[in-house]
Amino acid sequence: MFDKKAYMKKYLKEYGKRWAAENREHINELQRKRRAADPAKEKGYQATQRVRNKVKYQQDPEKHRERSRQWRKNNPDSIKAIDRRHGLKQKFSISDVQYEWLFEKQHGLCYICGQEETRLYRGVKVRLSVDHDHETGLIRGLLCSDCNIGIGMFGDSVPLLKKVIEYLTSYSNFPLDEGIFYNKAAVGRVPWNKGNHVTTQ
Repeated sequence: MFDKKAYMKKYLKEYGKRWAAENREHINELQRKRRAADPAKEKGYQATQRVRNKVKYQQDPEKHRERSRQWRKNNPDSIKAIDRRHGLKQKFSISDVQYEWLFEKQHGLCYICGQEETRLYRGVKVRLSVDHDHETGLIRGLLCSDCNIGIGMFGDSVPLLKKVIEYLTSYSNFPLDEGIFYNKAAVGRVPWNKGNHVTTQ
């Protein structure tokens, strides 16, 4: 026997999912307006919802764990985005939107060397690293892995980095007959940079 009530319930549920997926930006905008209009009410609603979710979980924890495992397995990109947002918030107190603003401002390039990130993790190019002042916590910009590690190895010390610049720019002033060795084999060689060890002929 045809169960019209069950059919309509299933149809409306599927229709609601499709509509929500197609109108996600509109829904987000309505939610933002609702939160801004009455923050206290929104905070109370969220607290109530957390209690309800906790009760549902306690009724059948294994069911919810399995559902969570399946969702994570079927939505790897969403998991990466969530982990990225959580990491930015926890480590640097900035949002994904703020990171993207910095990224666009720097045209997707490292603030120091002006190059794109080249380091790979599990075959995927990593994002530019967030660089911050370890004393004040202020964000300075986005750096590639090489530059971020480089200034970190010098302890973010401006005097020490100035000595490095002085060293690199003054070594050629020493005369060769004062005990400074001259490596002929190194002439014409491409400096080590971003994993490039190829030498010119």
